[in-house]
Amino acid sequence: IQIIATSTGTIEFSTNTVVQMDRGILQISFLSNRSLLILDSGGSVYEVRQKKGILGTRKEESRCVFSGCNGEVVHFALPPPTTKMNLLFLVSLTKVLVVSTRHGGAVLCAFPVHGPPDAPPLLDYRIESPDILFVLIGRGEKLWLYRVVVSRLGSRTAAATLHRTVTESIKHPLVSARFHHSGSSSLVTAIDAQERVLSIDLSKGTVMGGDPDESTIQCVFATADYKGLAFGGNVSAAMRAVAENAAYSSVVRAGASLLILGPSIIYELTVMDEQQQLETYYNRHEYISAALYLLDLASGRLRARDPHFISHIHLRVAECLRLLLEDTVVGVNSGRVAELIAHYRRNIDVLLRVSVGSRLFDVLYDDIYPILEKDSLSKAVLLEYLDDYVLDGELERPPPVIVSDYLSNLINEGHFSQLQSAVVRISIASICTR
Repeated sequence: IQIIATSTGTIEFSTNTVVQMDRGILQISFLSNRSLLILDSGGSVYEVRQKKGILGTRKEESRCVFSGCNGEVVHFALPPPTTKMNLLFLVSLTKVLVVSTRHGGAVLCAFPVHGPPDAPPLLDYRIESPDILFVLIGRGEKLWLYRVVVSRLGSRTAAATLHRTVTESIKHPLVSARFHHSGSSSLVTAIDAQERVLSIDLSKGTVMGGDPDESTIQCVFATADYKGLAFGGNVSAAMRAVAENAAYSSVVRAGASLLILGPSIIYELTVMDEQQQLETYYNRHEYISAALYLLDLASGRLRARDPHFISHIHLRVAECLRLLLEDTVVGVNSGRVAELIAHYRRNIDVLLRVSVGSRLFDVLYDDIYPILEKDSLSKAVLLEYLDDYVLDGELERPPPVIVSDYLSNLINEGHFSQLQSAVVRISIASICTR
């Protein structure tokens, strides 16, 4: 190991006696200004301290913090010193250990890790407050989210609780799973063994993978290092199995972004803000997705990061509904009636859901209905979908013309039971005033 001063280019420290001769180094991190943590291919973790002698000479002291005989460690993580948590996370093949860096390396807590042998155990954390952090553990197709109270670690009071378990329907094991600190507290960006980038919402248990051409990257895997090929392959069978998908050092967090090391390129992944996401939908003419996205923001199902964007959310929803209405009226190019009806059903369902869900009844009554009633097919579909909202009592003061058309449609279709239920739920003013 050599430590080089970036300002001068001089070698500050050099040693050849860190780990055993038949082991390779998998990970290095600064524990302090004069202390290093080192992981070797045998799953052992060492601490190397630099000391100055009386004559100014420098020497090192090395000690084994964790032996691979007790369970091979494949990765470790250190919260920044500024957090003052004094914690070290050791990720082994069977568990994640939370170790104190202040009390001589005492184990404060342990989380079990289960999964297929070729799936690397994954770890990330998100600091919620000075005393609360969320620990994300993953392996294979499963993710576990724990809530940890730091002040309780090492005490008799339970410090960690299982907050959520998510099992993803993916064909290939995850090789990375990281919180996106700029996004929602439940948003995780993951990479699977086929190098596809996935967006996972832990609160909903949903996995979103983009277009294969756009969401597939090239990631550097440390397979040769974890197999110990440079030192005669002196590693365990368990380490060799994990080596196929080991990419721990290829994904790092840089502020609000994730940087991914590729063979000849570095990828930067960022979470788009609300305006960028909306513009992306518009550029792709995905007005249905845009409308549902805005509805989630307006209803609070998605937490907005931009207060200015959310302060004008209803104006944005109204604009999006008008764009979706234009797309609905355009119809389909084939001219087939069946495809046109399917097009109307798909769009009108969303038009009603978003306009009613966001309480934009003026857009529904003054913009959407007058346009759609001009075409007999679109009007029939609209009145059909309107039925659920009338029976649920979700329409506020519908205009008499809409009520008249709706009730007449029920009579013409012979739906007299629905007619009876609808009359009870519609105000007298909307029925009688013409």
